[in-house]
Order: sequence, then C-alpha cells, then structure tokens
Amino acid sequence: ALPDEAIAELARLGRHVDSFFGVPQDVEWAWDGGRIWLLQSRPITSLFPVPEGMGPEPLQVLFSFGAVQGLLGPMTPLGQDTIRYVFAGSGRIFGVDLTPETQPVIYSAAERLFGDITGLIRNRVGRRLSHASLGFVEPGVQQALTTLLDDPRLPATGGPKLRTLWRMTRFLAPVLGGALRTLPRPETSRARFEQELEARLAQVEAQMAEETTLQGRVTLMEELSAGAFPWLLPRFVSRFAVAMGTLNLLLHTERGLPGGEGQALTLTRGLPHNVTTEMDLALWKTAQVIRADPAALDHVRQGEAGMLAVEALEGQLPGAAQEAIDSFLARYGMRGVGEIDLGRPRWREDPEPIVQALQSYLQIEDPAQAPDAVFARGVIAAEDALERMVAAARATRGGRFKARRVRWAARRMRALAGLRESPKFWVVRTMGMVRAALLDSGGDLVEAGVLDRADDLFFLTLQELRALAAGEEGDWRALVGERRAAYAREERRTQVPRLLLSDGEAFYEGVTSSTEEREGVLAGSPVSPGVVEGRVRVVLDPHATQLAPGEILVCPGTDPAWTPL
Repeated sequence: ALPDEAIAELARLGRHVDSFFGVPQDVEWAWDGGRIWLLQSRPITSLFPVPEGMGPEPLQVLFSFGAVQGLLGPMTPLGQDTIRYVFAGSGRIFGVDLTPETQPVIYSAAERLFGDITGLIRNRVGRRLSHASLGFVEPGVQQALTTLLDDPRLPATGGPKLRTLWRMTRFLAPVLGGALRTLPRPETSRARFEQELEARLAQVEAQMAEETTLQGRVTLMEELSAGAFPWLLPRFVSRFAVAMGTLNLLLHTERGLPGGEGQALTLTRGLPHNVTTEMDLALWKTAQVIRADPAALDHVRQGEAGMLAVEALEGQLPGAAQEAIDSFLARYGMRGVGEIDLGRPRWREDPEPIVQALQSYLQIEDPAQAPDAVFARGVIAAEDALERMVAAARATRGGRFKARRVRWAARRMRALAGLRESPKFWVVRTMGMVRAALLDSGGDLVEAGVLDRADDLFFLTLQELRALAAGEEGDWRALVGERRAAYAREERRTQVPRLLLSDGEAFYEGVTSSTEEREGVLAGSPVSPGVVEGRVRVVLDPHATQLAPGEILVCPGTDPAWTPL
C-alpha cells in the first residue's frame, strides 16, 4: 500500500536506527502527510542470532546440533572447534579433503552449533532422506521442517549429482559388504566390533601418554578428531544397518498379522549390549555395594551430596563406598552432562551427580522398582512379544516361513540394536583422555602464571591453542575472561530454536499434538511408547536434583549422562 519511494525511505530509516543503537531494533512507524514518522524503537530481545557472515539470501536451513545431542546450553570454543574437526574429517570417507574452516556443515550461533541441511532439502532424494532420518533422531526438528518443505524459496530442483553418487558408492560399498558378513553371524560381528573399539581406545591411550607437551597434545587431538568418523562410521553402520533393517522387517511383518500391532516395538525392550543401559545397571550395583555396608550406607544417606563428592575425590569415604564409587568412575568417569562438549566437566572431576543418583537409588525399597528388575521385565516383555508374533505369523498363509522369518529378524535386531550408543560412548571416552591431558597442560600454564585456571584452555579456539602452545605472546587471561562472560551470558538464554533460517526466522516449538487443543494440556517428546501416571518433576539442571521413585522426569533434553537420574 505504500508508494515505492516511501518503502525505500522506510528501509533507510530502519538501517539508520539499527546503526544508531548498535543492536537489532524493533521499530514502530507511521506514514502520514507524505512522511515516515518514527514512533518507537527498542532492542529485539527475542531474536536468535544467525551464524556470522550468513545472509538472508540464498535462504539456508540450519538444525540445532544441540537439540539432537540433548545439549541446549552453550558450548565452549574448544568444544565447538573439536566438533568442526570431526565433521571436516568425515569428508575423507567420501574422498573429500576438508578443513574446519572449509567444511560446509557446522556453523556457530549464540555459542551453539547448527548443521546446514539446505543442500539436502533442495535435492529431491535428499529431502526425503533428511525428513525421514530427522523423524528418527529428533521429531521436533522434523515437524518444524515439514512446514518449510512447501516454501517456494526452497524448491527441490533435482536429484543427486553423479559426483555425489560416486562418493556415496565409495562409502556404501564396503558398508554393504560388512552388512552381508554380519547377517549370518550377528553376535560374532558385534563382538568383533566391540573388540576393535577397545583396541583403538588402548592405542589412543598409549599415544596420549607419550605426549607430554601442550603442542604435542594439541596435534594429537586434531588427528584424533579428524580421524574419528573415517575409522568409526564404516564399522558401525555396517552392523547397525542390519539392526534397523531387521527392525523394519519386523514392523512390516506385524502389519499383516492379526493382533500384531505394537509387538515389534516391544521387541526393542531390554536390549542387550547397550552401553548406556550397562552404565545404569553398574551404578545400581554400586548402590547395592553401599547398601550392604551399614557404615557406608548411613554415611551416604545422611551426607550432603556436594560434601560427599569432595570426600570421594579425596578418598575419604567409608571403605566400601569409596571402592565402589572409584570402580564405577574408572569405567564411566569420563561421562558427564553435555559430554559432547570437550569443555564440560566430567564425573571424575565432579562426582556430585553420581552421588545424587546413588542417594536416589538408596531410597528404592520396592525390589520391583530397581533398575535391574525393570530391565529384566523388559527382557521378558520382549520374549513374550516374540512368541506372540511367531504364533500370529504361523496362523497366516505361509505361516511356517513367516514365523521363521520373525525369529530370524528378531535375533539379529536384538543382537545389534543395542550398539546404538556405542559410537558416542567411544567418542566420549576418547574425549575424556584428551580432556585429562589438556587439563594437565592447563595446570602447568597456571603455575607459569599464563592462565588463572586449568580449564581456561577450553575457552580458546584450536588456532589460539596452537599459538599458545608455540609460545606466542598474548593477553590470554583477558581473552578467556571475555569468552567466559559470553558463555555465562548465553547460559541465561531460555529458548533455543530447533530449526533456524538464515533470514532470522526461528522455530522453537517441539513436538505438537492434537491433545494440545485441549485446555491445560502440554505435549512433549516421549522417550518410549506407553502410558504412565504420576507426579511430574520438571528438571532443568540434573546436577541439583534428585528424583523420588515413581516420579516422571520432564526436561528440555537429555543425553546418556542423564540416564542415572
């Protein structure tokens, strides 16, 4: 409705106001008497920043890396750089030489990482694949993406290029060969994969022990980060693809069975060989060791979690408790909330979350509520579901063949699906070794008066860390202070978009449901199927919370370190 010259004048005014205040402005204006009038201007407090240097055109679509990883808070600069190195190194899988600066996938905004999926959704095949895979990984992102697929600014212009197909073939050919070798002997293949992971970790540990200088440790860290995906993914995908393929076969089969609805998913309960489940059960065993010793039990039950954590680090707990907690931390101490960020503290540095979980476990008096009993019920439920599926298959046409196929698929799915958490566990254990070595170097720099705290290193980028290791002069304290202030400011941000467009549009909502139409009903992303009733406890910080048996946990997102809670 405005004349063109008025629109141009309004644009000039908007730029002038933005420049005058130095931050994005929410402007109210009027047009009267042939003139533009400025009525009000105030800072935009809800605007989420886009990555530096990224403009509104061409439109780019970014998904929250943190939403997928259960890390909605900010990441340290070194933690961000480490992930960039990992993704840059993944180019080797497809024969592409990338650096952290040239990799086209991971970008930073508001001290958080976002993945660029524009190329995928502009491609007809990639659009279908990304939409389907996001539904499996993060349903909230998938629902936000669904609203964008009809946007005329994001047309699907064609299929994959020949060069892309060739690169995918180079990756998938050995993966397919590995999957075919896995099919006849899934247990043997899984055991071999686990042995390879342990052998690789032992090799990394030996390499890290040889490096005693910051320069050597940084160089090794870069090599490990860049080489992680090329070594890990082909080995993992060839096994896990069999697990997902057989699960899909079971899901497809049950659609044609009478009363078969939901049985295939029940087969995924009580999965063996899941490192996160094994960690939870190991922590329960730790609680049971403490429970069996009256002195240890009384001390842990009555003590304040923070003080007990200090005593655990200093070796001052009662003998049974100290030995049990030390044994648990020896295996799992490199884990922690937000563990995908190299800069986040680990349980072995601050075991207070473990102490809190143990105190909650020691409240459990009903044996049926114990984690091992819950897991055992899951195994029984899966076994019962299998027998029901087999019986239903036998009752249909070609029943003998279908029943054998169900057992064949179920055995392979249950032998391999538990590997889902293994890659991240391997990466986090590797990160734990790197972090421990860097903290050792950080301690040396504190003694030399260069830094104030050993973990100041994680508030430097890799390029800055290399410069520091090479002895370059700089006001490292001031730089770390600025970074810590930015990190603390971002910790106060209460909303992080699941999907972000380069023009600034942000999609914050999670999974929506028809139940939201009813007054007073909130919908979230469930972690498993089924219905449960009980008291809800909303948890924003697992470090400061205990759950009572029977309470329902509601939180912004989780990673494996939340499992004990």
